Amino acid sequence: MSEMKTQLLKTAAKRLFAAFLLLTAIHVSAQPIPVSTDTDNDGLRDVDEVSVVIDVPAGPSDDFILSVTTGLTLEGGDSLLIRATGTVRADVSQGPSSGPNGLSTGPAFPPVQPDAPFLSLIGRIGSGEWFFVGSELLLDATEAGEIRLAVNEVPGSYANNSGSFTVELGRGLGTRPDDPDTDGDGVQDGDDGAPLDPLDTVDTDGDGVGNRVDPDDDNDGLFDSEEIGGTLVLPATGTPLQIPVYQFSDQGLFLQPAELPIFSATGIIADPAIDATSTPNGRSDLNTNGLVLTLPGAPLYSLLGRFAHGEWVRLGEAFQFGYASPVEITDRTYHLGDNTVSDWEVPLADGVFLDLPFTLDGPVLGAAVLRLEVWSTLEDNRVFLNGRFAGRLCANRNSSWTACEIPLASGLFRSGQNLIRIVAGNEQNPVEQLSTIDDFQIRAATIDFVPSHYRVIDLGTYHLGDAVIQAFEIPA
Repeated sequence: MSEMKTQLLKTAAKRLFAAFLLLTAIHVSAQPIPVSTDTDNDGLRDVDEVSVVIDVPAGPSDDFILSVTTGLTLEGGDSLLIRATGTVRADVSQGPSSGPNGLSTGPAFPPVQPDAPFLSLIGRIGSGEWFFVGSELLLDATEAGEIRLAVNEVPGSYANNSGSFTVELGRGLGTRPDDPDTDGDGVQDGDDGAPLDPLDTVDTDGDGVGNRVDPDDDNDGLFDSEEIGGTLVLPATGTPLQIPVYQFSDQGLFLQPAELPIFSATGIIADPAIDATSTPNGRSDLNTNGLVLTLPGAPLYSLLGRFAHGEWVRLGEAFQFGYASPVEITDRTYHLGDNTVSDWEVPLADGVFLDLPFTLDGPVLGAAVLRLEVWSTLEDNRVFLNGRFAGRLCANRNSSWTACEIPLASGLFRSGQNLIRIVAGNEQNPVEQLSTIDDFQIRAATIDFVPSHYRVIDLGTYHLGDAVIQAFEIPA
């Protein structure tokens, strides 16, 4: 295990232990804890290092006002970040449901806080007035006391309610409240812009992401690679050839899936052996028969590049890595299966599998998403990219079009020709006697190469349970 992985595991374990200590202290303490408490004197309050998480139920309860204590007290001038998720219902059988922001309409009788939406999350400090909290509030206290939370219901009407809000109090930075320097870099957590990163201490824009891994340090909408840029001199010869690697600042260049760097090059190289010169675009007029080239098919002397140990690509005088817009795979509608369905857009089946070729002129940065629409996809219909399993079509058990998204790992793609194959699964419906293959339609397939919310974790197939089922891909 590398030293970095070991450090990350130790940090994670420390964070979990610290969370246990703080939550245990809150639940067993007979006295509320001041929000201003800073156990390790590192300049960060304990509640901002490890959040306090509580449930605020809507019922059922016979309480006139069902409220929950947080175990935290505030003084005038204190601030506290409160965030909430979850769903509550006003009546188990027929009442409306709501998130923490509440509903725009409510019953004729006023709720606990008449000025706040019905069923919203509300709070109060000590014996003060109730106030609206909602899904997120940065509370600036003007009075002292313990903070309590409640669901904004009509007083005395909690008996038939259900559900609860999960409420997080504090910033939840993940640092240890009993260790002033969580990442061990010599800078106290309160002064450390990246308190969980031992290689960084600066967070210019204060977004909680240290400059070392923040693609936009100053949060101006421009990637750092666009603003900083970089210049290097690449030699054409050497024994052995030493290729320099440019690093942005002294911490390296971190590219995000949506970050598409542009490379440009100028200059002339010369090969005295054949009295030839070349620009970064190379010499396509020179015969390369019998030569072993780094990138077969690229002109002799052309400038090449790659990320990490990825594929070499031709850069030439100008090249942009990645794809700023989706790549269209097909705009047609296809019918896969073994039946004829007269009322479908494509009645006759195109076969039991479909090959969709497409071409990429460079490597893929980050993950991608295959987007398409599916019609009546009932069974195990698999998707392969360049011969490797990539995922399954979304199940849509209706005769209507439904959007489907399948995350694709960057390692599945190739520079040049690529092939998506969609394979119809076996029909498992015992009532269906005329078909052995699932029949379905697909259309409007594209690949989006710049998503930010997907990360491919595992492409494996797993069988959970306690029975052996021979028909499964993984029987046991």
